[in-house]
Amino acid sequence: MNRVALRVWALNAGLVAVATVLYLGFVTRLPAPGLLVQVPWWALAGLFIVSEIAVVHVQFRRDSTSFSLNEIPLVAGLYFTNPVGMVAAQAVGAAIALALHRRQPPLKLVFNVAKLTIEAAVALLVFRAVVGGHPLLGLYGWLGGLAAIAVVDILGALVVQSVISVSEGRPPSSALFRTVVLAVAAGFTTGSIALLGVTVIGRDPAGVWLLVIPAGMLFLAYRAYVAEQARQASIGMLHEANRILQDADSLETAVMELLEHIRTMFRAEIAEIILLRAGDEERGVMVRSRVGPGEESERLAEVPAEPLQPPRRSPLIPCWSSDSPSCSRTTREFSTPTCRGPICWT
Repeated sequence: MNRVALRVWALNAGLVAVATVLYLGFVTRLPAPGLLVQVPWWALAGLFIVSEIAVVHVQFRRDSTSFSLNEIPLVAGLYFTNPVGMVAAQAVGAAIALALHRRQPPLKLVFNVAKLTIEAAVALLVFRAVVGGHPLLGLYGWLGGLAAIAVVDILGALVVQSVISVSEGRPPSSALFRTVVLAVAAGFTTGSIALLGVTVIGRDPAGVWLLVIPAGMLFLAYRAYVAEQARQASIGMLHEANRILQDADSLETAVMELLEHIRTMFRAEIAEIILLRAGDEERGVMVRSRVGPGEESERLAEVPAEPLQPPRRSPLIPCWSSDSPSCSRTTREFSTPTCRGPICWT
């Protein structure tokens, strides 16, 4: 086991410990909601399974963020399931979906299940703290549900950023704020529909079927938005590459700017180009320009020529958002020869 895996396992152990303390020390002491409608924990676990299967992935540069309809069963559990059953449903449902549907390896599976269990416990504590002694079906219940969603989304983004920093050894991403904003906005949208459904069900349980259409349309809207965003981003990348070649005032500038653009386009750590001039082969040299890793760069430098190596498969790198287009390929056939892809986090 390498050092990166050991560090992530250490983080997983910490998350499991936190989840255990929250569950045994706080969740087990919370009273049941006390509403007429009751959802058993196993039925709620089924909803969590569906929510973990129906996910939408948003790619921003080298990071991938996953959004799901998890807020719907989460809010339902806050109102209609006893606290112990609600946290158990989240843990069991997530474990089944991630293990059987996404086929996550143990390292990633433990991380995600522990993270989601902590989020469920924190959501319960925030919700009960906001509601206090007021009725669940009312203004305080709505505010408590939205507050729980906001805290959980922010906490989830921070935990994911922590495991990225631990595994890759790089500081928090500059896209963290953008990721948090997107997560909270998406959570509020889904959570508002869930709170509307809870209010309807609290007054007439038969009204649950009215939620099927808006929830389905919300999921399709997320998918359509992400697909259109990816298409526009691809077109923008091609136009930018063409502009770089036309506006550059020298070959050196064009090469360096184009390499940086290609590195961004393919979310790669390193981009390089090798030029062989007339006579270089006899001299045993070649001209190389490189951008990366990090801020490192090399401009049209003569370096000793290396014999071409046969194509090799790169070692597998953990992909933490296994259903995104790039990551589903990563886990099975990770790369084309000499090409390394992004590490994505759920």
